[in-house]
Amino acid sequence: MRAKRRKETRDDSGESDAPSCVVHDARNDSNEETVGGDWVELIEHGDGAGLLEWLVAPADVECVRSASTVTCVRRGGAERTTERRKWFSMADVEATLASRDARYGIDADVTSYVDGVRRTHNSNDDTHDVCDEASNEIVDAKAVMRAYRERGRSIRLLHPQTRHDATWKMLATLESHFECACGCNVYVTPANAQGFAPHYDDIDAYVLQIEGEKRWRVYAPFQSDELPRTSSKNYTQEEIAGLEVLFDGVLEAGDFLYIPRGFVHQAECSSRAHSVHATISTNQANTHADAFEIATQTIARSLIDESKWLRRNIYRPHQGPRRCLDMQQMGQAVLALGSRDLDPYLFHAYESLRARFQAQRLPVPETHLERSRTSCTGDRAAESFRGGELTKVALQRRGCLVLVDGAAYHPFSNSRDGSHERIFSVSGDERGRVPVDDDVIDILDECLYVLQELDGEATDAAALASTHVAKLENGHAGIVDRLIHAFAELIRVGALAAC
Repeated sequence: MRAKRRKETRDDSGESDAPSCVVHDARNDSNEETVGGDWVELIEHGDGAGLLEWLVAPADVECVRSASTVTCVRRGGAERTTERRKWFSMADVEATLASRDARYGIDADVTSYVDGVRRTHNSNDDTHDVCDEASNEIVDAKAVMRAYRERGRSIRLLHPQTRHDATWKMLATLESHFECACGCNVYVTPANAQGFAPHYDDIDAYVLQIEGEKRWRVYAPFQSDELPRTSSKNYTQEEIAGLEVLFDGVLEAGDFLYIPRGFVHQAECSSRAHSVHATISTNQANTHADAFEIATQTIARSLIDESKWLRRNIYRPHQGPRRCLDMQQMGQAVLALGSRDLDPYLFHAYESLRARFQAQRLPVPETHLERSRTSCTGDRAAESFRGGELTKVALQRRGCLVLVDGAAYHPFSNSRDGSHERIFSVSGDERGRVPVDDDVIDILDECLYVLQELDGEATDAAALASTHVAKLENGHAGIVDRLIHAFAELIRVGALAAC
């Protein structure tokens, strides 16, 4: 497969989509601003904007919003920079493997890429050289480290946020900023080895070199696979030979590399040093196409409900004049979509994606909340609110409540070990869903907007409810009470705080 000559084009926003690469060299820059702030403080307080600046400094954060530009920031060589960024060390890798409940294929993979062949070795039995089939065996840390040190195999830690607190808080912080699910894998590769074949991913990748060094090669995407929605197969070196090499360089500890979705890449260690790097992922299934699919499905269901003809049986044989007539009728049904007001469907689609994110995101760390979860939320706080002992409400965290399809969706029932699972629909998932009466949901949405504008400040719940109910022209009897009930339910699950 050879890449065709690429013509520069521009997307609908006017931005050039010609693949490119930018390298920022800050190795000799003594300015403290080039290494950002204290990452521990940033993740403790949930400062997503600050953490993103820390990741890419001294480059501008806009670099990681590009769908067509690979960005490398070189900071290696400065001891203070390396130490500030060592948030997941080789010692953390070994501790995870030795946890006694880590399983192959779920928490860790052992891999190799030799002579153009990518293999998985997920077995504690050293006599089995290849174990490509799925495995659920509990990891023997000694066997894994023996495969790493003696057989030149790579280790991939999957979803370290389930066990490693700093990674959990880092991803939760980034999720609040990007408003989409974020993930992480940590890769350990011995010297003179490569663990994976050339491929592209269905996510935007932020590579942080933690220990050692690694040579990365990033290629322009295949024209047929620009902005893909699924990851690729493993490519051979011959298949990517015609692709333009955008970046070919060695990352040292402290360096950063941004690889947009769909850009083919591979990485290998030299004979000089091993490598530990983390790949943070974002924007998986977070495209306009995902919203478009939801909108078209909703419109189709609505149209089917309204059209008796669409619900009729198809009688066989379905060919000739009968098929022509049915095709005309079907075409008229499709054309009828043009006369509809599409805005409600499109708004619903984007809100549905936000609700799906609430179901998938990591649980919010306690230090990211406005108030104590123990004293201001839960059953006891909800009962105190209903009884009038607590009269004020406040949002616990911006962006953690979405109202759609007759319910409020939130992440406060989520678990760390379930965040990496892909969710395609929130229908039927009661874990993070609070039902809301139809005649209350719009007013509740207005109240939540006010609470968001207050930015964590508490306000009197009854006054807030009464103010918005009073705007109704008629039929508002009992709505204040139901709105107060909705507040109490959101306090119970932890989305609102009672004061």
